[in-house]
Amino acid sequence: MIWCVEDDSSIRDIEVYALTSTGFEARGFEDGDSFWDALQSGKPELVVLDVMLPGKDGAIISEVLQKQYDVIYGDWPNSYDEIVLVLDENNELDDMTLYAMG
Repeated sequence: MIWCVEDDSSIRDIEVYALTSTGFEARGFEDGDSFWDALQSGKPELVVLDVMLPGKDGAIISEVLQKQYDVIYGDWPNSYDEIVLVLDENNELDDMTLYAMG
């Protein structure tokens, strides 16, 4: 299952549609809170994560996933990276900040 966390509903719908139409199971979340709530009952194989979310933004979510679930280093749920960060073309984050986010 691939979980897409994106506050813009049109982008989230496109992400989920593109994934499901090519044979993947996908689910969309409009914010970090609904994503965290869903983590209580299941875990995705991959997270497509918008960096610029309102509230708990993608940087915070990525950091917590890495610390609490050891995402990047293989204990959750497989032994490969499970976060894809989504940025818009006007994003002001530098390469080192993005690298630190995972």
